[in-house]
Amino acid sequence: MEADKLGDVCPACGMPRKAFEPYRERVAANRLLVLSLDMHRIAIHLSQTFVIMIPALMAFIWLFPNLLNEVFSNVLILRSTSIRSPSSLRS
Repeated sequence: MEADKLGDVCPACGMPRKAFEPYRERVAANRLLVLSLDMHRIAIHLSQTFVIMIPALMAFIWLFPNLLNEVFSNVLILRSTSIRSPSSLRS
């Protein structure tokens, strides 16, 4: 709220205007630059996602131990057989 719109009493707590002092930023310019980038969402929530995903992936692997062999290895085998070796290209 702007100072010119305030009365003699705080509308939230009822304290007189003289009980408050003006707010001044006491943060270094470099810190203000970092704060203005709004990195909180990336730094905090991305790391929390990794912390949650590691046990979830471990539980998924424990519940489905053969999934890697059944699904992904078949895809890799089919892909590797479709690639020609350099010796077959010469003939």
